[in-house]
Amino acid sequence: MDNGIVKMKEVLYCPHKRDNYDPTDIQSIFKYAEKIEGKTFLEILKEGGLDESQIEYVKAKEADKGLPGKIIEATYFGYELNNRQEADFEQVGVELKTTAADKDKQDKYKSGETISVTQIDFKSPVEEDFYLSHLYEKLKKLIVIFYHRDKKIPSKLDYKVIYSSLFEPTEQDLAIIKSDYREIVRKIMSGQAHKLSRADGIYLGTAPKAQKSTNTVIPYYGGEQLVKRSYTLRKEYVNVILDGYYSRSQETERIITDVSELEELTFAQVIQNRFAKYVGKEVNEIAREVNRYLITANGKQMDPIDVKKESKATYPLLTARMLGLSKLGSEELTKAGIVVKTVKFDSKGNNKENLRLSDVDFMEIYNSPASTVVVETDENGVEQEYFTDSWELSELYAQLDTMKYLFAVFQNDNNGGVIFRGCRLWAMSDEEIAMAAKDWKDIKRIITSGVELFLDARGRIGNNFPGSKEARMIHLRPHANKAFYVDSEGKSWGNGKLSDTEPLPDGRHMCRQSYWLKNTFIREILKDLLKKDPT
Repeated sequence: MDNGIVKMKEVLYCPHKRDNYDPTDIQSIFKYAEKIEGKTFLEILKEGGLDESQIEYVKAKEADKGLPGKIIEATYFGYELNNRQEADFEQVGVELKTTAADKDKQDKYKSGETISVTQIDFKSPVEEDFYLSHLYEKLKKLIVIFYHRDKKIPSKLDYKVIYSSLFEPTEQDLAIIKSDYREIVRKIMSGQAHKLSRADGIYLGTAPKAQKSTNTVIPYYGGEQLVKRSYTLRKEYVNVILDGYYSRSQETERIITDVSELEELTFAQVIQNRFAKYVGKEVNEIAREVNRYLITANGKQMDPIDVKKESKATYPLLTARMLGLSKLGSEELTKAGIVVKTVKFDSKGNNKENLRLSDVDFMEIYNSPASTVVVETDENGVEQEYFTDSWELSELYAQLDTMKYLFAVFQNDNNGGVIFRGCRLWAMSDEEIAMAAKDWKDIKRIITSGVELFLDARGRIGNNFPGSKEARMIHLRPHANKAFYVDSEGKSWGNGKLSDTEPLPDGRHMCRQSYWLKNTFIREILKDLLKKDPT
């Protein structure tokens, strides 16, 4: 009888595989983990001794989003699938995680998802001490196994494992994760667990365990009934682990050089403190102040800033120097997936520029399924099915769901100067994600039914995608000045070349487009930092 996860546990379980390593020796475990590289999941099942009927059973369960991890845990390492709070390899304190890697347009592997570390127990008192928590127990040492999620391959069983990493968060990373944990726990203990969102945490996030409305709990500390959630490592942090595949150790600057700052403050509060002394000051004054300190806390030598020669780099460079960096980028920002954007407003509080998000892949949108069944397993080992639509599987959703933005705000005054107004660390709310979904679905509908190209009133090539005025939040626009088009008969026109285009489903090629966030939406996010007629 097929009774869900119980049957799956029995099919995948290969206890004899534990003879291949010493569970009391971390190096023995990791050396065995490295031997999985290059194998497909089908090969792992066959090497585990599963017969054809068992393999067919597993194939029928490919909707289970956790299937790759289950195969590696039960079939390759030979331990019984469980939902214990203790680390998987308890004798050495090592947790095993399996996660997807995708390839970008430069053919480089990148993290495809967050890593779920452990489920949040909303029904019991929380452990306030991070180092005594189940989260730390599972996080302190990780074996992370990456597989290539090649969406051109129809069966997950033909996906190939590419990389095994033995990973320990650094002292600096743990300080930020501990700070994240403290703030999440504070929200839970104050009866605000239902307000947990993608905006919480820098390296550590919280994600819904399933999107089924019946999968809810009543929290121990009170507040509204809520969907079960897990502690997760953000996708960009996971990308740092995956970078080990390329054996590149590149030194980057840090905003926080003394981790004791995080004992009382969150990372966001540290950022606010860095900027605080410059708020309300004119950029010439800021430049004079930062030019006094041409050696950063990281020991980097910097060139002085000349704001009289204003360029596109002026405001990003000023922002970096206010943070104590030689250029606008740091280890923390990279690992947290925080994108820093400088926004300039006029004296009336208007901004002209839209915010570019990422390039558009028309075929990725076109090929996304209308809906699909996803299977998740709860802490009691019960499988639950729910439907997810194409939006939740899209590249744009993956970006908006994990990305945070740090806006540095500058504004013209009435005397010809430019004032720094402050900063805001921001991530999209569930309501904003829902708005973006409607815009994306409008775009998908046009790609599916056929993109119309025509000459507009200015003699330029136009299209029938919603413009910035029609879109709720997200719209399409070209990113580059080069435009190139190819029709269905191979005729081409424009001032660019084929590499400046993306293919459409009907065989035509269209000038490459990007997703853009409306300038009016950015204005709404930052409006309380502005002054309408500053003097």
